[in-house]
Amino acid sequence: LLDFMKPEFDLKEELLKCIHRYHSNGGATFTDMERNFDRYGYDYHGDCSLVFEAVGGGKPVYFWTGWNKEAFEALAQLVAEGRVQRRYTGPLPYYYEGRGLGLPVIHDIDGIAAGGWLPIGFAITPAGEAELEAA
Repeated sequence: LLDFMKPEFDLKEELLKCIHRYHSNGGATFTDMERNFDRYGYDYHGDCSLVFEAVGGGKPVYFWTGWNKEAFEALAQLVAEGRVQRRYTGPLPYYYEGRGLGLPVIHDIDGIAAGGWLPIGFAITPAGEAELEAA
């Protein structure tokens, strides 16, 4: 009976809906998406990281870590399809949730070369908005 009552979970669509819900707050953070995953019982935990590897020997820039490959790939597909966009959020939304990465925080473009954690969120694009309205 529980399987019958549980709604079908489409990872990309649920990410899109979650990001849309937080759009007016400047976008959804990774912790917002994790709460959404928990709500649906989706096990996003893993050993993957979303990292920008600098060319020319610069240090890596981490966006988030601790998800499985499937979850990161679904989010990357939404960005590649132009349905959502990345946005710098600063660390405060993450600290409010009691989360963050144990790396130096990158606050501006000048800090990227030194590597560390670049706290980002995701916002819906006009294309993503139109798709949700049509559904």
